[in-house]
Amino acid sequence: MSWAARCRGSWRVYRPPEVVALGFVPVLADILHQLRCTVVPLRYGAGLKGKVLDSFAHGLPCVMSEVAAEGLDLPEELAWLIARTPEEFADKLQRVHTDAEFNHQLSDVGLAYIQARGTARQR
Repeated sequence: MSWAARCRGSWRVYRPPEVVALGFVPVLADILHQLRCTVVPLRYGAGLKGKVLDSFAHGLPCVMSEVAAEGLDLPEELAWLIARTPEEFADKLQRVHTDAEFNHQLSDVGLAYIQARGTARQR
């Protein structure tokens, strides 16, 4: 599945048939609670990447590019989710999707990461 407020027309045309383009999703939690993991293969961008943080906040490991991880100061366990090549994306997605125990560990670390960031901001 793919969600985005604004999706370029060419992406919708050239996407693989097994990828469902949802477009704008009014309640993101309704979709996220159906998933085991997410992927954010950003090639460019600035600032914090909301989709990565949304994933962690919903207990989902997020396989991401280096660009998607910029500025996040991830702990070692979550930094493992950074993929640099298409092969790394495929390998990491397969492990996170099929290894339930590993997925659960990453889920816990992601939730703790979000909780710690929220606590730090409230001080």
